[in-house]
Amino acid sequence: MTLVYQHRHDRFGDPVTYAYEELGYWDKELKKFISKRKLVGKVDDNGRIVPTGKGGRPRIETPASSDSTSSNASPVKAESPEYKELYLQMLQQLSESNNKNIQLTNRLASLEKKLSRYQKLFSNIRNNVLAFEE
Repeated sequence: MTLVYQHRHDRFGDPVTYAYEELGYWDKELKKFISKRKLVGKVDDNGRIVPTGKGGRPRIETPASSDSTSSNASPVKAESPEYKELYLQMLQQLSESNNKNIQLTNRLASLEKKLSRYQKLFSNIRNNVLAFEE
């Protein structure tokens, strides 16, 4: 069983991360890989998984359903330094591209204003020329 994270946005547009237990197996009859997911809970700001159940209540584990491999240890695995460094690099690149996007958007707005002024100026010149020819 592996732990899978899925990033979504709630109905208010806020980012939410859900944690799922995923069990995958090969189905010989269908001749394809089948994966089953079970919601574990939401991931909070500290990286801990907050269990969810029906109506958002915490889950209550019965002794029969808990197996020997699931102890009181948190199911969230420690992040390796390489992934953390890569994540920080990607955030830096995203920030830089967002800054470039903002700069280009501002430049486009200023060019559109200039274009509008030039169009008005040429329209006035054209009208004056046509009036002068009459």
